[in-house]
Amino acid sequence: MVEVPSAEEGAAHSFAPPPPPLVHAPTAATFRLRAHYLVAFSVTSVLSSQHFFPWHIDVGTANYVIAFVFTIAASLSTHICSNAVLRVIPFSGGAFGLARVSLGFYVGFLVASAECLGYIFNSAQAALAFGDILAPLLLPSSSFSSAILHPLLTLLVHALALWIHLGMHVRVWWRCCSVLAALVVASLLLVFLAAAIGTGPPSSSSSSPPPPPSAYTAWLVLPHFGRCFLGPDCLHLCCDDVHQPHITMTRVKSIAFAATTLFAIALLTVLVHLAPPAPTDAAPSLAPLYQRLSPHQSFPSALVSIPATLALVFSWTYSAAAVLRAMAASRLVSRHLRRRQLALARDGIAPVAAAALSTIVCLVAHVVPSLSPIAVSLLCACVTHAAQCAGFLYLRRAFKRLDVHLQSRLNLVHAVFAMVVWFLAALSLLVLQPQSPTTAATAAGLVVAGSGYYYGHARGAQKFSHSERQCLLFAHVILFNKNKSKQNTKRTRRESMSIRNGSLNNVRRKSIATTPPTSSTHSTETESTEMPRRMSRSRRSSAALATNFIVRDGKIIPIAMLPPPAGPSLGGRRRSSSKSIELATLE
Repeated sequence: MVEVPSAEEGAAHSFAPPPPPLVHAPTAATFRLRAHYLVAFSVTSVLSSQHFFPWHIDVGTANYVIAFVFTIAASLSTHICSNAVLRVIPFSGGAFGLARVSLGFYVGFLVASAECLGYIFNSAQAALAFGDILAPLLLPSSSFSSAILHPLLTLLVHALALWIHLGMHVRVWWRCCSVLAALVVASLLLVFLAAAIGTGPPSSSSSSPPPPPSAYTAWLVLPHFGRCFLGPDCLHLCCDDVHQPHITMTRVKSIAFAATTLFAIALLTVLVHLAPPAPTDAAPSLAPLYQRLSPHQSFPSALVSIPATLALVFSWTYSAAAVLRAMAASRLVSRHLRRRQLALARDGIAPVAAAALSTIVCLVAHVVPSLSPIAVSLLCACVTHAAQCAGFLYLRRAFKRLDVHLQSRLNLVHAVFAMVVWFLAALSLLVLQPQSPTTAATAAGLVVAGSGYYYGHARGAQKFSHSERQCLLFAHVILFNKNKSKQNTKRTRRESMSIRNGSLNNVRRKSIATTPPTSSTHSTETESTEMPRRMSRSRRSSAALATNFIVRDGKIIPIAMLPPPAGPSLGGRRRSSSKSIELATLE
């Protein structure tokens, strides 16, 4: 319950001297991001992933087109649902806050872990690609490059990411994002131009004809296109640093999704017409169109993809650190991860933890070659996207007056369709891929470890963070009241049934000795059933007399502290907002 200060305490506080003004160093809360910084961040994340899209022409062009269309449709549906939720709840902690409300605290913790691990595994995949590019160029004919030089390069790129995140001001980081976005876009355009001015499409005699389209093959390649759309979901992590996030973030996400779709369509078009054939069991670390840049040398083509690898490591480390900091604010992980460097307006320990976990994943991938970090990252992305759609469905069902977009039937179709597609993509990653056994074992191990950590520590230590109180507390209050009312109703029914059964037993015993007069209008059974009805009615009235609160703008305000109502408005009726929440009883 919320404690209301008494009149004496209020009078004592009213004569207290005002506190001295606090002077802080510039923090990230005082730094307001601009729209072009956010667009550059999302473009850096998405277009860099398109550099390493695995293309196999033996799979068949029609199957790729089918999978591509389904992935674009599912990504668009998730984008629409995410924007609809963002207009109502601009939560900056990631997708797990909405999952804690809609799916429960345990599933919300798993969604938070999946989002953070997805960023970490993607960063590890980019660091591995960086080592795959530079190790053969530095020592082309030596086993030292694969044994020792490759891990050293992964450590080097993570150290560079930490230096940018910890040693520079936040403005420098966002300017680096703009520069990297320009380099990534220029490199993709260079690849497209080099492919367009090449010698023409490859001859059909070098490979067998592509197979006809089939549902199984399209399902097999469906998860790979999700790699082309990883990035715009990271933007909700910056809601606290943006003015009017419910307006700015929706526009920026729409722009980022449009740019992502445009470049993905261009990439698929160029690949369909000009990509060289590749064996089906190969997984090239570079885009196959790089062969058009230099057919005889790999040095120029490798230089094109280096900015993309650096951009991926920097952006995904930042995203993982933001999720870790939000989880630390909710006490799901150690609260020391919340510490920030006030002078530089940067995170303190969270980037170090994210880079350390990414480095561990890289070392494990060296020891276990069958482990594919990008497969685990795509699986985590499918879980996160499905959780966002489930949260949208929950808000639509529970809060019918929040926003018009939540009640749209078309958005309902979008949410259900996206959940089905992401479920099929996750099932393909777990069953159909060559590395599916390792991916499934990794996912099972992470779920078991996360469950043990949650029930051992996080379940008792978790709480609502400040951002969660501002954005999600009204949903938690309504959910708590709903569950509480269900429990009270069930308890009242059980007690009334027990009283009724006891009264019926007493009636049966009395009916053996005495019989009610025939002239009476009320029988004994009606008198026996009237008593539990009165008791249940009294219990409901006593429950209704509990402390009442009103939820306004995400804050719980006791009714006793509300100012007296104003005079009657026009027409003698009180105006009510369409987004206001009804009275909620919190015991």
